[in-house]
Amino acid sequence: GSTGIDSILADLKRTCSSTSYTYLYAIEVLNDLVHKVKTKKMPDGPKTAGLLRAVRKWDRLREELEDLMMNPPAAGGASKLNPLARKRRVDVALNVSDLYQRQRRRLDPTSDAYTSGDGSRFRRKSPNDLLRDTLDTAVVSLLKNHSLGIQVDKQLADDLLKVAYGGSSDIIGDVLIANPSAIKALLENLFRPGSKRNRNLEVKQKCARLIALAVLASERSVKVASSGDESSSEKRDDPEDQLRKALEKGSQLCEQVENMVTFTVTESASDKDTASPGRYLSFLCMEYTPVAQGVILWATELASGDEFASSAAYPTLSPSLMSLARIVSIHHPFTRPAVLKLALTFLSHSNSDLSYETMQDIKEQCLRLFLWLATQGQGLPVFSAIAEKLRQGGVIDAALLRYFIGGILDVIGPPVSIPFVKVLGMMFTTKACVDALNSTFFDAKKKVLLSELIGDFEDAVMENEKQSPRAAADDVALVANLRSMYGSKKRAS
Repeated sequence: GSTGIDSILADLKRTCSSTSYTYLYAIEVLNDLVHKVKTKKMPDGPKTAGLLRAVRKWDRLREELEDLMMNPPAAGGASKLNPLARKRRVDVALNVSDLYQRQRRRLDPTSDAYTSGDGSRFRRKSPNDLLRDTLDTAVVSLLKNHSLGIQVDKQLADDLLKVAYGGSSDIIGDVLIANPSAIKALLENLFRPGSKRNRNLEVKQKCARLIALAVLASERSVKVASSGDESSSEKRDDPEDQLRKALEKGSQLCEQVENMVTFTVTESASDKDTASPGRYLSFLCMEYTPVAQGVILWATELASGDEFASSAAYPTLSPSLMSLARIVSIHHPFTRPAVLKLALTFLSHSNSDLSYETMQDIKEQCLRLFLWLATQGQGLPVFSAIAEKLRQGGVIDAALLRYFIGGILDVIGPPVSIPFVKVLGMMFTTKACVDALNSTFFDAKKKVLLSELIGDFEDAVMENEKQSPRAAADDVALVANLRSMYGSKKRAS
C-alpha cells in the first residue's frame, strides 16, 4: 500500500542524504535516468505517459534530496551538526547542482577563440554568459546563506536581478523554478515572523519581484506544455507588478496581525476590504497562491515559536490562524500537506495558564481541521500522524479522541481501500483509542457506527484476500484484532 511506499521513500531519502558519497551517487543516478528518457524518441501512448510521470517524480526526488542535504530536519540531528560540517554538506549539494556545473560547461577548453598567456586555450565568455554566471552564482549564494541562517541583503538581491537589467527577465524565473529551494528561501525572507523577519524594505520589494518572476515562469511553462504556444495564453495587465504588490502587502499584513489580539477571517472577502487587515489578508490568500504559501509558512513558524503558546494573544489568535489555514487549503489544494503540518503544531500546544475549556475549544477546532483535510485527499497522512501522536501519548486526551473518532464515523463510509484499513486500523489499536472508545462516555450510536466500519474493513480485506492471499495475511490479523476490540456488524442494505 501507499503507507509502505511512504516508509520506503523516507528511508531512501534519509540514506541518500546521510553522507556526501551517497548523495553524489543518488544525484548521478537520477540525472542519468532523466537524461535517458528525455533523449529517447518515443511514440505517444500510455507507456510514454508513464515514463514522463516517472521523470517528474525523479525530478521531485532530486529536489527533495538537495533540500535535505542543505537543510537537514532537526529530528535527524541538524542541531548537532557543527557549523563546519553543515557548511560542508551545503557545499557538496551546491557543487553537484546544475547551478555550479553549468558555469563550468560554458568554458570550452578545445576552442581556438581565445588563448591565454600560458598557452592554455578556452572560449572567451560572452556578455550574456557573464550575466548568466552572475545569476547562477547569486542563486548558489542565496541557497547557502539560507541554509546557514543568513538573510538576503541588498547586494545579493541586486545580483539575482542583474540579468533583468541587461535584457529579458524571463531567465530569472526559469532558473528559480528549476531550484524550488531558492523560492522557499525568498518566501521565508518575506514572511518569517518576529526577530527573523527581514526589515529592509528595498530587499523585501526585490524578493517579492523575484518570486513574481518565478510564478510567471511557472505559468508560462505550463501553458507551453499544454498548448505548445505561449502566445495563446490569456494576457493580464502587468501581472508581474500585481504579484509583486500582492506579496509585499501580504508580508505587511502578516506583520500587522502578528501584533494583534485577533483578526477577522472570511471567505467572502474582496479587494475592497482594505480597512480590515484580516479580511484583506483572506482575500490575498484566496486570490494569490504565493501569498497563501507565504502565509502558511509564516503561521507555522509563528506557532512553532517557544513563546507563542504561552502568550496572552494565544487563545484568540489561534482560532483565526486555523480558520485562515482552512481557507487556504480550500482554494489551494497543494498547500494541504503544509496545513496539516500547521495543525499538528497546534495539536502539540499546551498552556497551563488557560482554562481546560479554552484549550479544549482550540484543540477541537484543530481536530475539525484534521477532519476537513481527511475529506480532501489527506486521509492517510492525517490518520498516520494522529496514530503517531497517540503512541507518543500526552497530546490528545480521551474526550478529544472520542470527539475526533465521532467525526470520522460521521464522514466515512464504504467502500474502503486496503491502505485506509491499515492506517485507520493501526490508529484504532492504540491503547488510548481502545480505552476511549470502549468507555461508557462514547455515544452508543457512535459505537454502532464503529462496528459497522469494522464490518466494512472485513469486506475489503476478504476481497483483497481472494486476489493475493499471502499479502492479505497481516490485514486479516489486524481486522480480527479490531473485531475482538470493538465488534463487527454488517450495514443495513
